Amino acid sequence: HPSGYVIPRPLRAAAYPFMNVPLVLGCLLFSQSMVLLCLVQMINQTFNAIFNIANGAGIASGFKKRKVVRDLIPALMAACGMILLAQRVERALPWRGSATSLLVAYLSVVAAGVVNLTLSRRSECTQGVLVSDAAGRPLATSQAAGRAGVARALITRSLLLPLVALVTPTVLMAGGEGVGP
Repeated sequence: HPSGYVIPRPLRAAAYPFMNVPLVLGCLLFSQSMVLLCLVQMINQTFNAIFNIANGAGIASGFKKRKVVRDLIPALMAACGMILLAQRVERALPWRGSATSLLVAYLSVVAAGVVNLTLSRRSECTQGVLVSDAAGRPLATSQAAGRAGVARALITRSLLLPLVALVTPTVLMAGGEGVGP
C-alpha cells in the first residue's frame, strides 16, 4: 500500500473469495432458519465492512470508518428484510425445497451486497473518479466512469459472485447423490 500500511492477509482482495467460503456454507446450512440466516448475514456484512476499512480505497478522499459502519446497518436491514419476505413468499408457494431455500439465501446475500456496495461507493457516482491516461497521468474526474465502475462491481461482487458461490456447491452435492458404493 502506498502509505506503508500492510493489509492483514485475510482482508486482502485475493483472500476475499476464500474468506467467503465459510459464509457461503453458513448460508447453505442455515437456509431453512430465518434467525440463523440473519446471523450469517450479520457476520457477512461485518466482514464486508472490515474488508472495506482495511482496503480503504477512499482514504485519499476522506474515507471514514464511521461511514462504513453506518452503511452496515442498512445492509443488514436489507438482508434480514429480504430473508423475511422471501421466506414468506416461499411458504405461500405450492412447491418448496432446497431450490427455494437456496433462492432465499441468494436473495439475502444480493440485497445486502447491493445496499452495502451502493452506499459505500456512492461518492464515485456523485463526485466521480479520477481518469488517467495509459502513462498514469491524471486527465479529469468523471461521474460516468464512477457509475460504470460501481455498476461493474454490483454485477460481479453483488450478483455473480454469490450466485457462483451458492450454486456451485449445491450442484456438486446434487450431482454426487446416488454416487458411491
